[in-house]
Amino acid sequence: MKEAVFINGNRNGYAPSQCENTCTVEELIEFLQDYNPKAKVFLRNDEGYTYGSIDIDDIYSGKYNEDKTIID
Repeated sequence: MKEAVFINGNRNGYAPSQCENTCTVEELIEFLQDYNPKAKVFLRNDEGYTYGSIDIDDIYSGKYNEDKTIID
């Protein structure tokens, strides 16, 4: 059996400003330190009905306005 870390995907709103209860990078790094560094990471959607991968190219930084605008 392969070891994995699952992150539940939540749909909280239509803009980042509507997702107030998201963790910080610092909190995520601290949390993941307790897991095997070789474990695969997956997004878990729809209570486990669908899953998604996280590729390094999927992660990027940016800024957002209070409306729906995301600035890369």
